[in-house]
Amino acid sequence: MDILPDGRPDDDGNGCTQIANDPDGYLYDYEEFTPEISGVYTYYDLYEEEETIDIWFSIYQGGFEPVDPLANCLANFDDEGQIYLQAGVTYTIMISTLEPGEPCGCYGEGFAFLFMTLGSGSASVDACIYPLPTNAVVYQIPAGAPVFYQPDLATQLPWALPAGTWYITDFSGDFAHVWIACTGQQIWVPTNAVYIPQ
Repeated sequence: MDILPDGRPDDDGNGCTQIANDPDGYLYDYEEFTPEISGVYTYYDLYEEEETIDIWFSIYQGGFEPVDPLANCLANFDDEGQIYLQAGVTYTIMISTLEPGEPCGCYGEGFAFLFMTLGSGSASVDACIYPLPTNAVVYQIPAGAPVFYQPDLATQLPWALPAGTWYITDFSGDFAHVWIACTGQQIWVPTNAVYIPQ
């Protein structure tokens, strides 16, 4: 990863007006994507659960310029946030370390986060970050289901998976592992919400 030459956004919300800059700099990476559905997209930082780097999340309409981190910036968040995105528009996600410096006082290595909207459709990116596993099987979740980021009741997220047909890759205890899209990490739902033909 490279170091941002002129800091990162530091508003923690929609709108980008402030910059956090430090002589030690912030590690960063970015990726362009184009949603196929309009809607509210939700972001969660999973660094504590996955023991990865504590990150700062920024989203841009169009491209990202490291030398001008506020240009085209729509929103930036610490641990979680939501933003409405329009189908067919190209956006850029920029992830940076929360703390400056290298190794940045990191909790662990790598970035772990959820960024998704729920419904039919997907987002196209230059590279599929989370490709569909070859062992995925299609199942019905006829009444929808609460969502968890680990197979543990203590990790419930504040939204639900809509009723429909979903790819499931594996089961762990009372939970099923659901694949959403190339741009979103897998989530867990209770196994009793899944219709499993006998």
